[in-house]
Amino acid sequence: MHIHTKRSFAEPHISLNNPPTVTIRTLLIALRLRTRAMTQCPVGEPQCPVIDRLEALEAQIHELTAQTRTDNLTQLFNQRHLMICLHQEIERTQRTQLPTSLILLDIDHFKSINDTHGHTVGDQALVHLANLLRNAVRKLDIPCRQGGEEFAVILPSTPILVAKQIAERVRLALVENPLPLNGSSLEVRASFGVSSFPHNSSKSLAQWLEETDQLLYAAKRAGRNCVKSAVLSTSNPSAVSLEEKALLAQADATPPSNQVE
Repeated sequence: MHIHTKRSFAEPHISLNNPPTVTIRTLLIALRLRTRAMTQCPVGEPQCPVIDRLEALEAQIHELTAQTRTDNLTQLFNQRHLMICLHQEIERTQRTQLPTSLILLDIDHFKSINDTHGHTVGDQALVHLANLLRNAVRKLDIPCRQGGEEFAVILPSTPILVAKQIAERVRLALVENPLPLNGSSLEVRASFGVSSFPHNSSKSLAQWLEETDQLLYAAKRAGRNCVKSAVLSTSNPSAVSLEEKALLAQADATPPSNQVE
């Protein structure tokens, strides 16, 4: 049996004021202004090598910027982008008083998949989950791969009940869409932990991540292939606000596509 070791949420050595990021943004702005200002070639050539070079450099900067925030295998956002967005969403929650929710999910028995079918199939399982995850969440949500078989979804301005429903949607998408494999199929399952960060929370980001991670472990202990969420902080757990009812209805009205890319 694979022992699920405790994951680390150590933040990468970056900040929103990271000099490389500022440099890229500054270059991009300068290139855009320079290209727009140069409507004609400065040396009068019909095909201007200067403008062509500036446009090529702009395209390269766009590509490099995307690479710094994208997981190469799944094309989801990576852990670096996850941590940046979590900081931003906490600040937004404190400013707007709208909660931010977080889903952590982990593929069940992933080591067994690798040991039985090989790492190539393991990679296919990761891409399969990523595609289903991308189709199941909403456009405003931020799906990320943390590393290994671990994924996360940030749900801006989303209460816990809606977040739990979206996690269940992803879980069912996995159940209903096995991975096609050499004329047969492979069942891929995952466990989920869901929690919410309200505007009046005194928790740090590290504490919030740890809380959500413990809920994921609770799903593993409960038999896997299930969703565990934080208890509602209300005297009546069954009470649902009008805002939450509207969001639940909106989520139900837009079911995900089951098509796998």
